[in-house]
Parts: sequence; structure tokens; C-alpha cells
Amino acid sequence: MKLIIHHWDADGIASAVIYTKVKDEKFQYFTPEIGNYFLGEKDRKAILSYHPKEIILLDMSLPVQDLQFLNSVAEFSVIDHHQGKKVKGIKVFNPALDGKGEYPSNTRVLTELFSLQHSELEYVGLFGDTGFKLKEDDPLLMEMKEFFGQSFNNFRKAVKIIDLQYKTGERERVISILKFLLRNPVFSVLTSKEFIEVETLIEEEKEREFKRLKQFDSINFLFTPSKFRIVSDLCRKLYAAFPDKLNIVIGLQGEAYNFYLRTGLFDLSPLVKLAKERGFFAGGKKEVVGAVLDRNQVSEYFSLLEDFIASRGYSLKQIAPIIQGF
Repeated sequence: MKLIIHHWDADGIASAVIYTKVKDEKFQYFTPEIGNYFLGEKDRKAILSYHPKEIILLDMSLPVQDLQFLNSVAEFSVIDHHQGKKVKGIKVFNPALDGKGEYPSNTRVLTELFSLQHSELEYVGLFGDTGFKLKEDDPLLMEMKEFFGQSFNNFRKAVKIIDLQYKTGERERVISILKFLLRNPVFSVLTSKEFIEVETLIEEEKEREFKRLKQFDSINFLFTPSKFRIVSDLCRKLYAAFPDKLNIVIGLQGEAYNFYLRTGLFDLSPLVKLAKERGFFAGGKKEVVGAVLDRNQVSEYFSLLEDFIASRGYSLKQIAPIIQGF
């Protein structure tokens, strides 16, 4: 049996569908606990229960120890577009680690790797990861508008529905829409009650939680205890409106804290690398860094952020008292 482990968002889902179609084989699918950019003990046990002969990791930059674990379980390979580092003995295809610059989505990596024509699925991943931040004259946005023509607005709605499934916190919904897309065109999600029903619930929750926003000179800060996985969404919304501020959103995820920072003020890639080197379960790209922290890690992680941001000429002193209260 072959197992695909993938990210839970639109890019991860579409990547798994593309890979399956290219290989034309039967796979099992697994996504880690939503919000965790690492494999928890339950995740590891679940993976072992599949008894896989081969594991393919798509659109996730896992910690070194998790990569080594997967490599010990079965024949293992990674296709990704996030920042990270190569690990000896791990088969990785990631242009970002080969000095080829930042790739907007993992679906684009797959499209180039397998010499595929541009497709709806490729653009699902591309728009899911980057659409919220693209300006009207951005070449990527113009490319997608040309591809979809008058259907572009419906395409955006479809991507939103695909991406919304994980925000319920239910991994079953992620796998369900993945399997749906294996059998149906992307636009079919627009008429599927199973998938569109979550939109109203989540949008109402985001509006309620957004009222918790605290604004400072160069910082937007929001803490949300919501059970929905909307931390990333809230941070994206802030980033879209305030790219020249430090947008920080923290969510309570069980006993852990989901900590997101997005900004257009400077490159966060070095911070992503530094956080991983310090042993934090973190990931991200140029404009975003996210981490899942135990309660006893919050202070240390915040100190790391403070030092990094101070080196770029900014300060987090205004929210330090709030963080200390966690």
C-alpha cells in the first residue's frame, strides 16, 4: 500500500489529487492533526497502522525527526515548496532548496516536475496559497484570469470551499473533498451541499473573532480561543489589509498555542529557519511564519521573535505584557 501524507489546505489537497492522477495508482491519504506542523504520537501510530510500502509527503515541511521517522517506515520521498533544509538520506524535490527561488504553490512544483499542462487543480493550489495577497497587476493573477476567463469568480469561490474544509478541525472533511476531486471537476464543489454548508458557520465565527483585534502603532494583535481552525485566515485577512504592519494572531488549540505572524515589512524566511533550528514546530515562507507551541514554549518563542524583529528595526514591546499573561 502507498500512502500520501499532505497538507490540509487547498494546495495540499490539490497536490494529492494531481499526484494521484499522474501516477494513476491507488493511494491511501493522511493529513496530520490540523494545525500541527509535525507528527504527534497519535499521527505516528496511525501512519504505522497503514503498513505502507511507500510514503510520499506533499506540501509540508516537517521537522527533521519526523522526516527521519517516515524514512524509517517505508520508501520515502518529499515534494514541497516551503523553506527548510535538506536532510541526508531523504529524497526531496523542492526548488526552493535548490536555489531556484520561491515557488507560489506545491501544485506548480508538481506541474513543472511532471511536465504537465496548466490545469484547474494547479491553480487551486496556486490561488489557495497566494491569491489573497496578489495585486491586480500581478502576473500570477493575470495568468489565472486569462486561464479561467468569465469563470474566474466561480473559480475563486470553489477554491474557498476547498480550503474551508480543514477549518472545521475535522480531518475527515479534508480527505472527503480530496476524494471528491479525484472523481469530479473542481467547479463541482460549488453545488455540493456537503462542502458548501461549512462556509456560513466559519464566516460567522471569523467575524465574531475579528472583533477581538487590538491595534498598536506597527502591530495588529488578535488572540482567539475558537475551536475552529481560523488563525491562519484571520492573520491573512489582517495581512491583506495591513501588509506594512506586524500581523500576529494566536489561537488556543487544545493545550497548545497556534502562533502566526504575517508581514510585508521584511523577509521572514530566516526566522522560519531559525525557529526550526531552535527545535520549535514551525514553518512558513517569505511573508509568514507559523508555530505550534506548548504553553511552556510561548515565552522562549516570543523572545526569539522579539530579537529577530528588533534586528529589523521594529519592536514587539507593546504586546509583551499580553503574551506574558498566557
